[in-house]
Amino acid sequence: MTQKERLTELLKTPEKASFVRKAGVSLSDTPEGITADFLLANGVIALPVKMGDLLYMPWEWNGQKGIAYLTVTVLRCISGFGWSFGTDFDTDDEDYYEAYNCGSFKPKDIGKIVFLTQEEAERALKEGAE
Repeated sequence: MTQKERLTELLKTPEKASFVRKAGVSLSDTPEGITADFLLANGVIALPVKMGDLLYMPWEWNGQKGIAYLTVTVLRCISGFGWSFGTDFDTDDEDYYEAYNCGSFKPKDIGKIVFLTQEEAERALKEGAE
């Protein structure tokens, strides 16, 4: 989903919107009838995930394979470094925990390490994707 499509979707349900301010623009500063184009032009972004979203993570460890179901529990802005999001990932194996980013991911990890749909995760597991 593109930034514009995500923003358009969020604008339809503002009670679920999770906009991030940039360059001093906030939703309260915008005129009635705001559009995704207006927001994009003013530096507002929509994250690819929101709190409570379910993510799917294919895994392989010690000869076993499967798909972990993770819930987004925290969104982080790291000034100058972009965004990350934490999940409820849990294990008692320290090496496994570190191998899978301690359950913390960046937007660039979507489609590579974690997936938005179970079908994508199953396909990646079948293809042997990391």
